[in-house]
Amino acid sequence: MLTTVIGSLTEAQHIIDIYTARWRIENFHKACKMGARAEHLRMTEPRDLERAVSLLAFIGVRLLQSR
Repeated sequence: MLTTVIGSLTEAQHIIDIYTARWRIENFHKACKMGARAEHLRMTEPRDLERAVSLLAFIGVRLLQSR
C-alpha cells in the first residue's frame, strides 16, 4: 500500500496529490460514461474508436468544467 511508506512531509504531500488526482480521473470517466453515453457506442474499426475516444475526451473535459 502506498500510504505505508511515508517518511517525510514532502512524501506525504505527494501522496495527497496522487489521491486528489485520482478523484479527478474518476469524475472524468464518469462524465464520459454517463454524460457522453460512451457505453452506447459500438465501434469495431480502430480508426472509428480513435475518433470516438478523442471526441469523448473533449466532451468529458467540458462536462467537468461545467460543474
